Amino acid sequence: FKPSENKHILVNIDYCFGKQAENIMRSLCLIFGKCVRSVNILGKAGALVGNRGDILFPTHLLDESAEGAMLPSDNTDVDPDSLCELSNRPVHIGPVITVEGTLLQNKNLLYFYERLWHAVGMEMEGSFYRKAIDQAKMLGILGRHVKVRMLYYVSDTPLKPESSLSQKMGLYEGVPPLYAITRMILAFVLETPAPQKEEVTPENVSFSIGGKRKNWKRKWKSLKTCVRLSLNQPKKLKKCINEAEAESPRSST
Repeated sequence: FKPSENKHILVNIDYCFGKQAENIMRSLCLIFGKCVRSVNILGKAGALVGNRGDILFPTHLLDESAEGAMLPSDNTDVDPDSLCELSNRPVHIGPVITVEGTLLQNKNLLYFYERLWHAVGMEMEGSFYRKAIDQAKMLGILGRHVKVRMLYYVSDTPLKPESSLSQKMGLYEGVPPLYAITRMILAFVLETPAPQKEEVTPENVSFSIGGKRKNWKRKWKSLKTCVRLSLNQPKKLKKCINEAEAESPRSST
């Protein structure tokens, strides 16, 4: 890894508790805005499958407080096989529940989530983080390129009384999975390239001029000879459109 000339900031939040995560994440989004490249959430969680020291790979977040709302995870660039090899521990892939409190759960409810929803674990902050991030993207505060990764190591298994939080974790149960998910996340953070300015392409732009919708795919070769199109330069963009319109026959869709 070769640091560029630009200065970068890594913001680390040691611990959040429940809904507090949503307020903290919303504040960070407002402070850093479009400068954010990725949000990476890692920590411990209770597992409904496997054993202590395993790793949970969320595909979705099930928000218990929102009557079972499913929020998609964004671990598309994380390879579970590489994570398993790095930690030498099993990796369980599936939905993870965000609960309002560990004391509010019982075995019947946990079996319901495990068997009906195929949930692999439970934690208390993931859905709140995700909701704040999705809202910031929807409002244009964060860029659409921002990656959101979530990985957890298993600290306890609520369905197994002998592996509860009250029992001390062994060295092999805690260190390998924690170091593995930390190393993998840091590798992504340090290798993430700077986001490029989004340019106009025929696929993502259509214009309405004089009430008629124009298809600019046929005129794209003419547009490429103009100045570079940018959403932040409407005057230059309009000039290019006028020039392309003069060079090409009219077409409408």
